[in-house]
Amino acid sequence: MKSPDEFINNTRFQTDDLYLNTIYHYKTKQIKITGNIGFHQIFNNYKASQTSKNQTPFYINPAMNIKWELNKKHRFSSSYSYNTTNQSS
Repeated sequence: MKSPDEFINNTRFQTDDLYLNTIYHYKTKQIKITGNIGFHQIFNNYKASQTSKNQTPFYINPAMNIKWELNKKHRFSSSYSYNTTNQSS
């Protein structure tokens, strides 16, 4: 069965992510600090029959974790992260 020409489209959407993740660890006898930074360069391409759009947002996603061990029974941990995704652009 052949589709009518009115119902055919030529839409194309492509997303690519070029990224770099870095991690840093610092440790003493009681404290351990971990830092993480992710760099993301997103490439969005949308092409239709009469429309063409390109987006290239750049995101930085930092994270940090701190662990403090007072003794074998008492440990404290805290973490922070900020994530941005392609969906919010």
